[in-house]
Amino acid sequence: MLQPQAKVTLVHSRQQLLSSEDLPDEFKAKALEMLKECKVEVVLGARVQDTVLGSDSSPAKYTLK
Repeated sequence: MLQPQAKVTLVHSRQQLLSSEDLPDEFKAKALEMLKECKVEVVLGARVQDTVLGSDSSPAKYTLK
């Protein structure tokens, strides 16, 4: 929300956000909804295998595999 121009992707290995937390499913669904409203791309059921630093001059630009 502080930097709306920044692209943010959240990768989570489980099929549900906050899966290991003892929280109601409605809370977990609302957290996911709020992230999406803030333009956060959420990838569930996947893991990052590697990160590659970009070759251009932009700071902290990585490609995820």
